[in-house]
Amino acid sequence: PTPPAISPSSSPPAPPSTSPSPRARELWKRGARMAREQLFEADPLAHVELGDEEPVVRTRWIDGRWVRDVATLRVAPDTFAEGSMRVCWHCKKMSSRCTLRHKTTGSKHAEWRYQRNYVLKTYKPEKARGGGDRLRQMLETDVVTQAEAKALATAYNAKLSKLLAEGRFDRRAPQPMAYKCVDMLEAYLVTFERRPGKPTFFMEAFVEGHFQKHNGNAGFVATPRDARPRQTPQAFSHFTFCATAGEKIVVDVQGVGDLFTDPQVHTRDGKGFGVGNGGARG
Repeated sequence: PTPPAISPSSSPPAPPSTSPSPRARELWKRGARMAREQLFEADPLAHVELGDEEPVVRTRWIDGRWVRDVATLRVAPDTFAEGSMRVCWHCKKMSSRCTLRHKTTGSKHAEWRYQRNYVLKTYKPEKARGGGDRLRQMLETDVVTQAEAKALATAYNAKLSKLLAEGRFDRRAPQPMAYKCVDMLEAYLVTFERRPGKPTFFMEAFVEGHFQKHNGNAGFVATPRDARPRQTPQAFSHFTFCATAGEKIVVDVQGVGDLFTDPQVHTRDGKGFGVGNGGARG
């Protein structure tokens, strides 16, 4: 049969609207507000007393160059941890998304108790003899090392995704392969411009949870006698060696879960990445 003729003056029906209904928008806003409130109320360091606000210059290693901006911190007056090399302080950083509108309207986004927790670190005086430029160089090396490890973690995750897409993960019992991505905390330098001597510190995000060391930079590998051993950190170290054709390997892998920090990089030629770089022997 011949289809009915369409009048030239008639127009095709309008497509159905894809915009959410008012009720859907309200539910979305309500859910987002509840999520923010739960995040705000989950501060594990609410008991830590912090000092006054201090402006700092933050320095990050991005794509092979130093990038600087400004930030505002509040630092605890007392250290909370001390190792053989470094000492650590708790601090908070005001979010860069905090605007004047947030401050004038009394928004939670402008309240210090809702800001993210960080850790400041620096070397003990006897470990950075001479201080000044030498200390700054040691801290810069730590930031570059962590950035290199973070880039290799990104490559590791990309390789996992590719293997998963190719169906090369063995999911059969009794030991099915698990898809576990890893990450390395982003590290910065912060310089307190208004303090005497303008001291510089290493800064990274505070991570709550059980901290575990999985391997070291001198041959240590966690065993059942040390803690519950995990395969993912060892697989990551092995990957870094293979992905760089044996030129580098990330060791001293430690952290909470699969979020790592404070690594060491060994290189075949022994160049870069501080005094912990053991070269070909490492």
